[in-house]
Amino acid sequence: MTVSRPAGVNHEYPATSELLPADGKPALLEREDLKIASLKRDKKQADVHPTHDCHVLVFNDKIKLYRRRGSNQNSGSPQQDCFILRRDGSIEGDIDWDYDHVTRIEARPLDEQRLMLT
Repeated sequence: MTVSRPAGVNHEYPATSELLPADGKPALLEREDLKIASLKRDKKQADVHPTHDCHVLVFNDKIKLYRRRGSNQNSGSPQQDCFILRRDGSIEGDIDWDYDHVTRIEARPLDEQRLMLT
């Protein structure tokens, strides 16, 4: 697999063990600060309009989801969903749960230039 970049683009890579995006360069866009109080299952439109299209993770720390059977039982993790939120507020992807409270949001802007893998 080869990662294609525009001609003349040369990035200095940080000497760190952090995960980088697929093209290996650190993100240049800052995270978006979104305010979403609640979400309903299968909702397709939000009242929020980010500056960029974003990959959004929402969490409800008040509800824990557990694996209760089998050898991989756990102590639970917060209810969470992810989706793409477009600038016009439309939601791409399914919201699997009702969120009466959204306790945490991580919104990472999507790069407008597509990454071409060949």
